[in-house]
Amino acid sequence: VGFELDDMVCPSKPLLNSTEKMLLESFVYNYSIALLQYNPSNESMTSPFQIMEEFRPFLNQKLYDCPAPWMNNPVVGASLSVIEIAAKCNWLRLQMPLDESNTQLAMRLLNSAKYYV
Repeated sequence: VGFELDDMVCPSKPLLNSTEKMLLESFVYNYSIALLQYNPSNESMTSPFQIMEEFRPFLNQKLYDCPAPWMNNPVVGASLSVIEIAAKCNWLRLQMPLDESNTQLAMRLLNSAKYYV
């Protein structure tokens, strides 16, 4: 499972209209919050690494001609990358103790988070 925060806007024609994109952003935000209450013993949930990889083309599409790429995110704005980091950290918390691969992922998340501090 790869880790990639990508603030680049997809140059292709829009895949979603503004309402669909707003609903997708709302889902991503609420999904990241739901991970706080997730109990792996009695539920199944898709990894945020997979969710973000699958939805990235839709989340990064440019709807409007805005001066900053994050302005094309009507619900979450500039916080989309931070929501992604938080969701992935929550997921890794459920994998404790971390194996070598997840430890490396956690370090990459930490380095990405330092950008916002």
